[in-house]
Formats: sequence, structure tokens, C-alpha cells
Amino acid sequence: MYRILAFFASGLFSFLLVGPVAAQQLTSSSLEVKPVIDGRLKTAAVHQISGTVKAVDLTAHTLSIKNRRGEQSFVITPETQLKRGREHLRLDGLKVESEVTVTYWDRDGKKQARLIRLKKS
Repeated sequence: MYRILAFFASGLFSFLLVGPVAAQQLTSSSLEVKPVIDGRLKTAAVHQISGTVKAVDLTAHTLSIKNRRGEQSFVITPETQLKRGREHLRLDGLKVESEVTVTYWDRDGKKQARLIRLKKS
């Protein structure tokens, strides 16, 4: 009986010791990058747009694309990914006149690009 009680007590102690650390890591690393409103991820805030790349400035961290609705600019963040199919590419591989689809969200009044997907050629 003593061994069972000791086993549960050690499990409870471990949970109390590690639980707050894990919760702090979750809130500080993964959630602050995404659009969170009232502690919940707002999926309706995520948008997609397709078009042709008109300008890329990696030093100013901006991307401009144009489609039939006009030209739009996006902020490139350290979390922004560039993909062609399943292949991950470096952002310096993004060229003007490339056909892309940008997944983004509005944050602080700016459109932040999360994923730039190149059309397969």
C-alpha cells in the first residue's frame, strides 16, 4: 500500500513541478506568433491570396504581389515559409514574376505572410 501511495505522490509532485514550465513554454513560443484573441486562436483571421510577385525586398522584409484586385504588400517575418509542393525553399529563392499563393493574417494593422507557396513549374 505504501508503494502505491508513494508512486502516486511522486507522479503528482512531478506534474506540479513540470506542468507550469510546459504551460509557460507553450504560451511563450507557439501562441504569441499566431493571431490569438482572448486566449484562443482565431482561425477566421487567416487569409489566402494568389497572384504574381511584383517586388521582394528581403532587407525591408516586404513582399508585393499583384492580381486582378490590385497590388498588395505583406510583411515577411522570421516564421514565414516558402514552399514549392512539399519542398521547403529559402526566401532568397523568391523571384519577381513568380506565381504564388500567400497565406497571411492581419496583425497590428499589417499583413504578415505565414506561408508563400510557389506554383509548380
